[in-house]
Amino acid sequence: MGHNSPRTALIYQHSTEEQQTKISNGISAAVVDIRSARRKRTTGDREAHETLWEEAE
Repeated sequence: MGHNSPRTALIYQHSTEEQQTKISNGISAAVVDIRSARRKRTTGDREAHETLWEEAE
């Protein structure tokens, strides 16, 4: 691991439930943001396609 002692390695490996919750909440928020952005982009693409299709008729 690159630490000077096993004790030091254990200190850095140790995490609390609170820390793990913060990390998982951050990941969840990032996933929600990405999915929302994709939905907006997909919806915008679909609307543009429908508009072009209607203009061609």
